[in-house]
Amino acid sequence: MNMAYRDVSGAIAGIDTEGIKTLEFSFASNTPHRRMDWENWEIIDEILDCREEAIKGDRLNSGLIQFLWNHDPDQVRGVISSIKWDSDRGLAVAKMSRSASAEELYQNAKDGIIKGISVGYRVHKYEVLSNAVWEGDKWDSKLVSPKKVKAIEWEIFEISAVSIPADATVGIGRADRGLPENLQQIIKAVGVQKVKEALEKMTERVDDIKRDPAYLDLDDKYRQSQAELITHKAENEALKTQVLTLQTSVSKYQKDAEISQKYASLRSDAEGLVSETKMPSHEFDELFARSLADFLVTPDATAELRAIEIVVSMAKKRSATLNKKSSRIPGEMPDDTFSDKGDLGDAKAAIISYENAWKQYK
Repeated sequence: MNMAYRDVSGAIAGIDTEGIKTLEFSFASNTPHRRMDWENWEIIDEILDCREEAIKGDRLNSGLIQFLWNHDPDQVRGVISSIKWDSDRGLAVAKMSRSASAEELYQNAKDGIIKGISVGYRVHKYEVLSNAVWEGDKWDSKLVSPKKVKAIEWEIFEISAVSIPADATVGIGRADRGLPENLQQIIKAVGVQKVKEALEKMTERVDDIKRDPAYLDLDDKYRQSQAELITHKAENEALKTQVLTLQTSVSKYQKDAEISQKYASLRSDAEGLVSETKMPSHEFDELFARSLADFLVTPDATAELRAIEIVVSMAKKRSATLNKKSSRIPGEMPDDTFSDKGDLGDAKAAIISYENAWKQYK
C-alpha cells in the first residue's frame, strides 16, 4: 500500500512538566477524505477508523513517529510523545526539539501563523461501505459518488506541520496533487486491465530504449564522466593534502629560522659577556651546551630561549669584576622579564634559580 497524507488545521502550544515545549493538535478524524487508490485505480472517499484498536505497529512506543516540517524526513522538528483517541478523532502531542528551526516553528504555531497539520499513514485493511455510482457509459460516463471505504487497520508513519496544506477537495497530501480531472473516466472507459497493459508496454518501451546502442553509448559516456569526476575529486583532495604539508613545512622552516637567529644572537652576546668577565665560562657552557641542531628539536625551544635571554640580560648588568664566592651572581632584573606570557613557567624557574644564588652570595 502507498503512503497517504491528509491535512488538519490548528495546534495548541504548551510546556510539559520537564520544561520542554510541546504542540498539541488533532491529526486525524473520521471525516471522509477523497483520494486516489493507486492499488485499485479508483477514486475513493476514505474514512479513518479513529479507535485505538485500529492502529497497527508499535512506532509510537518505540519513539519512531517524528514530527516533521512539510513531510521532509530531513527536517525533524520533534517527536510525537503521546497519542489519544476519542470517538471521532485522534489527538497528538509533539515534544519539540531544542533546535533553532523547531523554536521558530513553535513560535509560528503559537502565533497562529502556521496552522496546517498533516499525517502520513499507510492503510493495511479497508472495509467497503459503498461502491461507486456512475451515470452514462464509456467516455460519456460521470462519477456521481465515489467508492466509500473505511480504513479499519492503518499505521501512522509521521506527522508534519505544513506551510501549504493539500487541496481540501482532494483531502490528501502532496502525493496526489495534479491528478487529471477525467482520470477516473479514462480508467472506467478503457478498463483497469487495459490501462495496466498500456503501462506495461510503456515499461517495455523504456527497456527497449535502454538497449538501444545510442542510449548505451550515452550511458557509457555518462558513467565515464562520473568516474572522471570522482578521479578529479580524489586528485583535488591529494593536492589539498600536499598544500597543507607544504604549509606545515614552511611554518616549521620559518620557526626554525627565527629560533636559529635568536640562538646565534644570544650566543654572540654571551660570548661578549664572557670576554667582559660579566659571565663565567662554565655558565656560558651550561647555557649553550647543546648544538643548534639539538636545540631546534627541543619541544619547548622558544620557552628555553626566553629563559636564556633573561639570564643574558641579567648578566649584562653585572659589574665587570665577578666575586669568586659564587659563579651565579645575577644582575638587576630586566624590566620586560614577564612580557612574554607564553613561557612564564621556564622563565620563572630560571629567575628563581638566580634569585637563590644572589641570596647565597649576600
